[in-house]
Amino acid sequence: MDTSRELNKFEKIAERKREFAARRPNEQLLDFGVAEPRHDPSPKIIDELVRASRLPAVARYAENGDERLPAAASHYLRQVFRVACPETQIVHSMGIKAALGIMAVALLRPGDVVLSTIPCYPTMITFAGYLGAEVYGLPISDENSFIPHLEHIPQSILKRSKILSLNYPNSPTGASADLQFFLRAARLCDEHQICLVHDAAYGPLTYGCDPISVLQVPEAMHCAIELHSASKIFDAPGLRCGFVAGAQEYVNLYAIAKTNVDSGQYLPIQYAAAYGFEHPELIASIKSRYERRLRLLGETLERSEIRFHEPRGGMFIYARSPSAVKVSNTWREMRNGLAFSEFLIEEFGVCVVPWDEAGSYVRFSATFDHPGLSEQSVCAELESRLSQCDFKYSD
Repeated sequence: MDTSRELNKFEKIAERKREFAARRPNEQLLDFGVAEPRHDPSPKIIDELVRASRLPAVARYAENGDERLPAAASHYLRQVFRVACPETQIVHSMGIKAALGIMAVALLRPGDVVLSTIPCYPTMITFAGYLGAEVYGLPISDENSFIPHLEHIPQSILKRSKILSLNYPNSPTGASADLQFFLRAARLCDEHQICLVHDAAYGPLTYGCDPISVLQVPEAMHCAIELHSASKIFDAPGLRCGFVAGAQEYVNLYAIAKTNVDSGQYLPIQYAAAYGFEHPELIASIKSRYERRLRLLGETLERSEIRFHEPRGGMFIYARSPSAVKVSNTWREMRNGLAFSEFLIEEFGVCVVPWDEAGSYVRFSATFDHPGLSEQSVCAELESRLSQCDFKYSD
């Protein structure tokens, strides 16, 4: 699998944005491609960062931190997901991206296999390539409700598999999994001695359903770890702080590998993140913001006759790329999501992210930030620009 495609995709988007700015300097780009929160975290989290920075000896090596973050994480899992996870089965991380890389290094050797949904956040499969491991893709699309068919994995692949990499609520699709799926996944991994690595970056951000953790499945405590972060749920991506929780064997393996990767994180950053995990009620306003924005975006796309999967979680809308677009009385073929995304930015100044790994899609992000424009105004302007087109789908 060519893991360089992910980097090239975002490079192309950045290039198209620069070209648009040079070509139309007086026209505002509608940027739905940015995936990171654009709001500041709660002042209480910042206050904790400042307060802790004045404590004595906090600038020394932190290693994996002290007891506060694991205690806060255990509280968070219990309050949000009804999961009882002992503090001894929780270790600090410098964000989910770093934790994914460390788990890959800890578990993978040449010839091993990573089972991964496709599309996916690219870190795990990128590290698999670095380490000489193989990636067995599990395509997710609207045909399977964005849930992989684990029963279709050949036994010859399962025998060499070391990691099953999952992410729900899912990026980029917005799909949520249920406990029955996590139960099947945990039993498969337990049977074949595979580590189930679940990226739960968007865990509490669910709409129309309760937040679900793989650790709610009893079998998961033998074979799974779950990765959480302050980035998305507390508007704090710059803190780069989170935790790994779950099966003792794999948490210990992660902790040992981590000591060879970093010497810990500045304790005031850990305390600031811990404050958030100690106060999960801070998530409510953030969740409400994304739910509102996703609804506005969805209504706009529906009126524009762009087909999309209604998100059940996260901060994205995953829309199907049309097979053709009519503009100025001329039909133009859209070969894939990349072609559609380039058309939108070049013709109408609308930036989205293409995803062509399992079907032709584009992703609209609800993290959009356009100073001087309300959420309603942004969506109204999007609708105005899309109204100049007709969209044709092949089915």
